[in-house]
Amino acid sequence: MQRKTATPASQSTTVVLTLISVPGRYRELLDVFDELKVLEKSMAVPGAIDTWLAQDAEQQDQIYVFTRWGKPSDYDGWLKHPDRAVIVQHLLPLLAVAPTIRIHVPPEHSGSLHSVAPEQHP
Repeated sequence: MQRKTATPASQSTTVVLTLISVPGRYRELLDVFDELKVLEKSMAVPGAIDTWLAQDAEQQDQIYVFTRWGKPSDYDGWLKHPDRAVIVQHLLPLLAVAPTIRIHVPPEHSGSLHSVAPEQHP
């Protein structure tokens, strides 16, 4: 996914959605993301910065969806988006339990916080 803005990570809102598939059906879950272009559709929402999927290294049935938004209200735009309702209907039969959502915002006093890239060694 391409980043849409230059919002620093320390100033953005990160949402982590945890999806646990019915045992052995994680590939179908990932296929829904591809077929319905879920990540691409979420990136079309104003305020979306970037998004990606990750899979638990030890529990393949556990999928994480990471999204970064300019501010918490930008994520609300995705929650209300009509495409999201269709996507949810396709995902629900593949889930063993209800998804969990964690919203991470910058600390209140973030004036001294910034992103730090690893040092480059020759």
